[in-house]
Amino acid sequence: MRGILIAGAATASLMAALPAAAGTPAGTMAEFGLIGEWSKACASPVSEANTRSIFEALPDGTARLTLSFGTAGEIVYTVTKARILSRQLIVISETNASGQPADVTIAMDGRRTRVIASRDPSINQTFIAAGVLLSSGRETNWETRCP
Repeated sequence: MRGILIAGAATASLMAALPAAAGTPAGTMAEFGLIGEWSKACASPVSEANTRSIFEALPDGTARLTLSFGTAGEIVYTVTKARILSRQLIVISETNASGQPADVTIAMDGRRTRVIASRDPSINQTFIAAGVLLSSGRETNWETRCP
């Protein structure tokens, strides 16, 4: 019993030290395993064809997603909500610097992630459905966690 109490106290201390508090977007994304850098080819240079998705936990409990396109620039989103749907799916609500919102569903398959749905709730417009970019018919890329 004493061992269980010590282990429980150690776990509680560790949980309290984590920067992403449970129940916040950052905490939810950390619990899902999304915080970090993801790319189609981590060892290759970042470019428009090989973007890098960087998910960061912020001190206020929100999170930031930076989509880097290498020399073509980047887009920064603030994640205001996150909800785990299953072990393989998370939905995040984000806004860009212009205030444009998006609800994005991300699938995780082992060490890979992929956007399978994206829509702007303010105008009820869907951009990605079933992992397909509706404007081009192209499937979204699977990305792996970068070291």
